[in-house]
Parts: sequence; C-alpha cells; structure tokens
Amino acid sequence: MRNENVKITNDDALQCYEKYKTSKNNFIFLDPPYVMLNNDFYANATLNIYEYLHHHSIKKEKAFIVLVLEWSWIIQLLFKDCKVYTYDKTYQTTKKKTTHAIISNR
Repeated sequence: MRNENVKITNDDALQCYEKYKTSKNNFIFLDPPYVMLNNDFYANATLNIYEYLHHHSIKKEKAFIVLVLEWSWIIQLLFKDCKVYTYDKTYQTTKKKTTHAIISNR
C-alpha cells in the first residue's frame, strides 16, 4: 500500500459508495450495521444501505466491493448472486455464536 493512492474514509456509506463504485481501480469495504442485531453502539446506525443495495446490485458495479455481515436469511436473499465466504464467530462479551459472511462482487 505504500505505492498506492489509498484513501480511507469513515463517511456516510451511501455517499462513499456512489462516489467510488464506478472505477475498476477502486476497492470499497462496507461494514454496515447488522440487520438482525441490536446496533445501539453505532453512533449513527442506519440500515438504509440495505435498501439501496437491494435496488443497486453490487454485481453490476466496476469497483471491487466487499461487505462483512452476519449471515441471515435476508442477507442470503439480498446477495444470492455474489461470492460468499462464511465463517463462525463467537462474540467475546456475550458468548453468542453466529455465522458471518464476507460477500464480494468479484
């Protein structure tokens, strides 16, 4: 990464997505709030990204897009045409066990 033009932002997800999705040279990593969990620890939690991605498939975008999400039935429907790698996760504080997914358009 020393020789690359890397920009890391913590801006609104939809604004970043719109700005960078059209270039094949861009990598977009999204870590939105989980759909099926309590997201009170997020300062400005919004699930609007899911509605947007329902209407604008990541498969159609030029940028390399990756999301890390809890693997639930609704996420499986939303990203059924994408590449998915799942893994088991145990939360240290609550000992809750779940499955997470790394989802990408490439």
